[in-house]
Amino acid sequence: MCLGQKCGAKDEKGMRKSVAVSTLLSIAFTVVLTLICCLLAHQILRWMQIPSDISGEAYDYMFVVLFGTGATVFYNMISNMLRALGDSKTPLYFLVFSSVLNIFLDILFIVPLHMGVAGAAWATILSQFLSAVLSLIVGLKNFPILHLRREDFTDLKDAVILHLKTGFPMGFQMSVMCIGQLAMQTVVNSLGTAAVAGYTAASKADQLSVLVNNAMMTAISNYVAQNFGAGRTDEHRLLHV
Repeated sequence: MCLGQKCGAKDEKGMRKSVAVSTLLSIAFTVVLTLICCLLAHQILRWMQIPSDISGEAYDYMFVVLFGTGATVFYNMISNMLRALGDSKTPLYFLVFSSVLNIFLDILFIVPLHMGVAGAAWATILSQFLSAVLSLIVGLKNFPILHLRREDFTDLKDAVILHLKTGFPMGFQMSVMCIGQLAMQTVVNSLGTAAVAGYTAASKADQLSVLVNNAMMTAISNYVAQNFGAGRTDEHRLLHV
């Protein structure tokens, strides 16, 4: 949102500050979340009442996913930056590439390499990381604003406060459904392995409908941010593409 506003306002200095702040905050939150979640992995499984017969595999999968939090944050960061700068195609192309690669790596790690559920987790993390790297390469080529300089990392206090004030409400809004799903999953876990399998399969199908809403939210957020930054805040311009 912040980068989109600066982009709409044609504020190159502000755009560079926003990219620098986003990078630093992403690194900081990644380190903190990775350390906390990995250290509490066993406790999290106990809190969620994972059935004992699948707790080992659940830990293997969850630990790898938590350990690879940086790859997920990296991809989300660079894809959101590109969308804020007006390039929504590149993140989409590499998201499709990541999904196809994930399927291929799933088969490779699970069948020939016998890595089990941990292999599926590594497939997800590696495909996300590679997609993020490729998105970054394209972004650096197409947007000189992403080539940060030392001075872009100075006097960031106001920018950090603005990003946190904007990001926390948006992050909480997006996490509400996830929090509810975790609460529901905890209850389902207490019913046994069969219930867990059934609920997980149904959740995957249900998520297809949620993806449409998330895509619309992302598109509208970037559109409104750029128009707001450009000072075009009248109702007609904001509601009609």
